[in-house]
Amino acid sequence: MRQPELDDRFSDALRAELVSRVQQTASRPERRARTWAAVGVAAGVLLLGGLGAGAAGLFAPSGQEQASPQSSVLASYKPEDTLAAFRGQTPEGAPGQIVGRQARDSNRLPTTEALASVSGVVVKGTVAGIREGRTDTNAIGSIVVVVDIENVVQGEMPKGNDGRVYVELPVIGYPQPSDYAKALPDGAVVVAYLLPAPNSHPPAGLPEGQASFVPAGQQGFALQVGDHDIVWPLTGAREPGEITETLPGGTLVG
Repeated sequence: MRQPELDDRFSDALRAELVSRVQQTASRPERRARTWAAVGVAAGVLLLGGLGAGAAGLFAPSGQEQASPQSSVLASYKPEDTLAAFRGQTPEGAPGQIVGRQARDSNRLPTTEALASVSGVVVKGTVAGIREGRTDTNAIGSIVVVVDIENVVQGEMPKGNDGRVYVELPVIGYPQPSDYAKALPDGAVVVAYLLPAPNSHPPAGLPEGQASFVPAGQQGFALQVGDHDIVWPLTGAREPGEITETLPGGTLVG
């Protein structure tokens, strides 16, 4: 079956403008990872009839931890969830190609060091939400992945940064951010090689004073949930290993 060629002017235009602005700094500030402590709640209230039954769902039995909706999402996650979310569809409805996949072989960088050399900032962090991005007239749009920064591995974040990085990813059509909750679940670990996004038409809903970024090439965004394989949504690649192996000097480049 002939693979359809997607109009990737949106991502190509971003990359063409941004590669010329690669920052040369190599400072590596490090931020502390956030930790969360569980809060124990003791309840000794005697409840009657239906009230007691209703309250039963609010408290876990002694010694057991009640699962949150988000922990259930992470537990049910599969790498296919991410890859499928970034797979286009042909007009006939047959499976299409990954966004940008047609240029994967010709533009693929051989090492993480090579990827870092065309990146302004490299960060490691965790997904903290998804927001609406911009849209192109040819149905090439974007979503903005909010990433809580754990480490700035290369470069520096702009002055006034709020501890997060806002990464714009190209997508097909005009999707709602909620469409990607399963593919990019909160808590998933991310390594991103980034360049500043053009600010002439910033994505909607970007916090005031915060900058948006785009991946420095299709291999510039890697994601892992738990012990699952690492995935690169924009290339469709999938590899076993640890997300730290995608950092500069690592052996996994997508």
